[in-house]
Amino acid sequence: MARSCLAIFLLLCLLSSLFLFSCSGQVPENSPTPEQNGTLEPEPDAADVPEEETPESDFECIEENGSWVIKKYNGTGSVVNVPPIINGKEVNGISALAFSQKECVTVYLPEGIETIGNSAFEGCKKLEKIQLPKTLKEFGYRSFGECSSLKCIVIPEGIKSLNPALFEMCENLETVTLPSALTEIGNSAFKKCLALKEISFPSKLERIGLEAFSGCKSLKNLFVPKTIKEFSSAFTSAGIETLVLEEGLTNIGDYAFSGIEIKEVMIPSSVEKIGYGAFYGCEKLSKITLAEGIKYLDIRFIEKTAIKEIIIPSSVSETPLGVQKSSFMNAYELEKVYFDGVAPIDYTNEYEFYNPDIDLYLNYIVCYHEGAKGFTSPEWNGFKTEIW
Repeated sequence: MARSCLAIFLLLCLLSSLFLFSCSGQVPENSPTPEQNGTLEPEPDAADVPEEETPESDFECIEENGSWVIKKYNGTGSVVNVPPIINGKEVNGISALAFSQKECVTVYLPEGIETIGNSAFEGCKKLEKIQLPKTLKEFGYRSFGECSSLKCIVIPEGIKSLNPALFEMCENLETVTLPSALTEIGNSAFKKCLALKEISFPSKLERIGLEAFSGCKSLKNLFVPKTIKEFSSAFTSAGIETLVLEEGLTNIGDYAFSGIEIKEVMIPSSVEKIGYGAFYGCEKLSKITLAEGIKYLDIRFIEKTAIKEIIIPSSVSETPLGVQKSSFMNAYELEKVYFDGVAPIDYTNEYEFYNPDIDLYLNYIVCYHEGAKGFTSPEWNGFKTEIW
């Protein structure tokens, strides 16, 4: 009798544990995976694509090399699911202006499409989502310009270059995923994407075009990788507060970071030149560290910043015209310039040649090491001097 009761008690405990498991949702160690069960969830993108394709009659097509290129979309639906085959032929391209100014909200492009033409979706102000195919190889100029409701974009791996003004004035675009093989971002590609919060550059990227991220006010942090050797005016008036430049960059071009929000910046030793107005109007910038190895500081490179003191490496001062009076033109807060080497070979000012009456606002003290060749005391070239 005792043994029977014990057996019944153990059976009840086992059933209770199974019941508790079923409620907790925990998976036993040896349970089959979703793949083994054949119940694996489909990829989100695949699940999102509607089963019903947009009618073929909504599209005007032209034939190119045995396939269709969509010339114009004539439909009115908010969701557009482009069919991969129209009238028995594959669709492999979207022509210029094909969807421009349309009212579509969501667009699905099928696998097989390789090109999207100039301004193909420009001005689709209600477009919130577009799914791009993995087969895509090329965008056109301003393909998605002024798609002001677009918030997120994933660019397929087949893309190696982003054409100029591709997403210009997509004011609500927050996130962008760039392909690993990308080597070039064209001029104005993301200009005035006001909501863009971050951008991660792939390891193969070599070129960033003029004004590529100009006016991206929500872009707070920027890391420039070593694969990028030079650029000009790429980030003007962006909201950048933290800037990291990796060793490998050689030329910070004209107006490269003008008007951004940084407070300090360290220039890597690989940089040889800082261009005209490179940090112009960075009103919060109070500290810039120049590494030994830099050779040229162009005119107005720290104009209208909050920098009070700056150390000039010897590699600059020994270069003809490597640093001049007008390099510090209108640096209103500048109080002292420290030279780490000999006196600059030619401390002239090009602006005085063109306009002798121009206000350069040069009111700083020149500081040099005792015994440094070329300097004089108590003045040098009209500047008060100090030993440091």
